[in-house]
Order: sequence, then structure tokens, then C-alpha cells
Amino acid sequence: MVNILIDTTSSLPFEISSRYRILVIPQIINFGYKSFYEGIDIDNPMFMRMLRAFKEIPKTAAPPPELFVHEFNNLVPSG
Repeated sequence: MVNILIDTTSSLPFEISSRYRILVIPQIINFGYKSFYEGIDIDNPMFMRMLRAFKEIPKTAAPPPELFVHEFNNLVPSG
């Protein structure tokens, strides 16, 4: 069995990832000292509202490796 694991920087539409059972790891979006997992803690409309309201440009961070390790470990039993 082949499994695909991506992060949200791929911008793959939810309909596609859901249809093909592609696992999506969220990137981190930082507004000041607050961090949000893309697609979990913050969606596109909320991001746009915060972008307009916030004085600084948000920063992003790669997902922590532990998120990938967790998903890989879940996939191992299925081949």
C-alpha cells in the first residue's frame, strides 16, 4: 500500500486530500507570540482577518518533526 504524507504548504485542496486519503501535517503560523496550526487552529478566513488587523507580517515555521514521526508510526502497520 502507498501512503502520501504532506504538509499544508502544498496547498492541496481538502477535497483532494480527503478523497485520496492523503495525510496533511499543518505548518505553524506565528502572529507575534501566538502560534497556530494551519487548518486546525486557524483557517483561511481567520488568517485573513488577523493579517488585516495585525501590524506585523506573520511568520511561518515548519511542522515539528515529531508530527511526521507520529504519522509515520501510525502508517507502518498498514504497510
